[in-house]
Formats: sequence, structure tokens, C-alpha cells
Amino acid sequence: MKCCVNCFKDNQIVSIIKSHNQVGVCDICGKEETYIYDTDKDEYLIDLFEGFFDIFVGESEIKKDDEKFGSDFFKDNMKYNLKNEIKNNWDIFDTKVTPYFINEFISKMCCDYFKKRPNLLSDKVMIQKLMDENYLNQYSLVGKYDWNKFVDSIKYKYRFHTDIFVKEVLKKYCEYLVKTIHKDTKYYRARISKSSGYNINEMSAPPKEIANAGRINPKGMSYLYLSDSKNTTIHEIRATLHDYVCIGEFIAKKDLKVIDLTSFDDISIFIDTLEYDFHAINKRHIKRINGELAKPVRATDGELEYLPTQYICDYIKSIPSDSDSHDSDYAYDGIMYKSTMKEDSYNIAIFNPDNFECVDKEVGEINKVTYESKIF
Repeated sequence: MKCCVNCFKDNQIVSIIKSHNQVGVCDICGKEETYIYDTDKDEYLIDLFEGFFDIFVGESEIKKDDEKFGSDFFKDNMKYNLKNEIKNNWDIFDTKVTPYFINEFISKMCCDYFKKRPNLLSDKVMIQKLMDENYLNQYSLVGKYDWNKFVDSIKYKYRFHTDIFVKEVLKKYCEYLVKTIHKDTKYYRARISKSSGYNINEMSAPPKEIANAGRINPKGMSYLYLSDSKNTTIHEIRATLHDYVCIGEFIAKKDLKVIDLTSFDDISIFIDTLEYDFHAINKRHIKRINGELAKPVRATDGELEYLPTQYICDYIKSIPSDSDSHDSDYAYDGIMYKSTMKEDSYNIAIFNPDNFECVDKEVGEINKVTYESKIF
């Protein structure tokens, strides 16, 4: 079976296939004269995929009589067979590749492997290390617990010294999520205003004395929240019909290092410096952090709602720099996260607002607002 680079989403796999410079016709998408992997001839992807399959255990391979694991545990963690697990929870294949073709490809590529574990293709599967408490306590972002347990702990029990959150895990991920914002890169911030707008020197972050709590900054800590486009920043402040909006244009005063949570899905499971089990266990937790940061701040929110993400972001802010080329004592200057208010856009929160300068501003009136609702 021939599968081409257009049928893969994983950058590592695409790069490896291209490096072997074999061109042909893809049996999955039909594309011609494209880089392909031929399961009848090629073997260089086998070890990578078999290492990935090793992290899973099939339903028929599990002894479920351990009192630590009730029926709800398996119900929550064992939802899909292997082809659907790969399709739904991993970014290995392109979205157009169906579970059927995923199953055809992996079964033909790793035929000897599945002769030894034939039920893995048909069983519901789960990540094996989820049943290893010792492993979870050391290598999972929230130890042997789940996100909700961490949230409960940080809100109501151990605000500053919770032992549920494993900081070293997040520190390791940060090494794969660093992005440089280059000097003079433009970003935007909007404020609802009068028709005259604000002066340029009023468009930066609020003084610390009046800085309210957000999902990233605690009350009294002034961070600069910016968006990648004017349109995005208008959505972020939720301007309504006939509001006047003052938009400031900001430029970075120097190169800055930020943690880019929007790029998490681009981390390949096949990077040889990142263990399969480690990434598999923590993938959902990092996605959860990105999703929590992206939630809009609502007037009805209590400040307790922001504590979990504030705790995480404060730790990222505190990670010391070990680079002589970075002119700060700390490794990272801010956090980049997706916008839920504007699809395919993102925001950044800069720890030190002085790292950006507002160089221009404009005022406009909102003359159209579009609402979409989800009926519950």
C-alpha cells in the first residue's frame, strides 16, 4: 500500500518520507508524482509506529479485577479502537484520511507486530501508563489525578503549594513550545472608548494598582494582552453595536521568547527526544490549559475561576533563563494562546508591558454585530 505525504499531518513523518525521495501514486488520495511510503517495500517507519503502538493496551489484554480501577475508569479512558483513537486524538494523519484507510495502512506496514497483538486492531484501547500510579506521579502534569482534582486543590486547599501539579513536566514541554517574537513585530490592543479615543500613552496595560485579575495575571500584576489582528482584538473586548473602539498598534522593542501553546498540536509523537508515554499521558492536559486560557473573561466569573491558569502561568514566568543570549533572568517573556472569540487567531500575554511600545492608534464605531447561538 502506498501512502503519500499529503495524507500525513505529522511534520516528522512528512520530513522522513521526503528524505527518502521515493515518488509515486498514492493509494489513499490518488495524488500522482508525490513522495510516498510503500508498505510492500519500505521499512523505515516501522520502528517509529511500533513504538507508538506500544503505549496502548487493548481491552482483552487488561485484567480488570484490580480494586483501584472501577468500571468508570475504563469507561472514561477506553473509548475507541486503535484506528479511531489515532483518527480522533492524534495528529498523525491528515483529516481527510478515514479510519478505514488508517487501519489498512498500519496493519500492512506493521503486519508482524499485529500478528503478535492481533486484538489491538479490534479492541478498544487505552494508554497503558494510565494504570501506573508511580509513573503518573512522576511524569504526568497532574500526577495520578485529573484536571478537576487540580482545580479543586488550587481553589480550596493548597493555593500556593499544591503537590498535585508536577512543575518539571510543564518545564520540559516549554522547551518544545518556545517561539520568538522578533523586534518590531506588530500586535494590537483595543479599548472601548469615547468617540475621541485614548492617547497613545493610555493604550498600554493598566497600572498595577488597578490591574484586575485575568486568566493569566493575578490581581495587582499588570500584563499586556495583545492580539494578532485588529479584528481579533475587537472580538476579544466584546464590543457591541455603536460602541467606539480605540485600537492601539504595538511593536516589540526587542526579540522576545514566548511559550506558544497554539503550536502544541505540531509537536510530533515521533520526536526522538520526547518519550511516547510521556507525550501520550500529558497531551490532553496541555490542550486543556490552552483551552482554559482561551476562555473569555465574563463579568459573572469569580476570581477563584482564574486561579488554576494563574498558577500555571506564574510558574512559566518564574522559570529561570539558562541562556547567555537572553537579556533577562527569566527564560520566557509571555504566553501565546488561541482565541476562542475569533477562529484561527491568537492572543499573547506579555509579562512586562515595557517590552512593547504603542506607536499608533485609531478610533472606529461598531456598526454591525453578528451573534450565533448554540441551543442546549
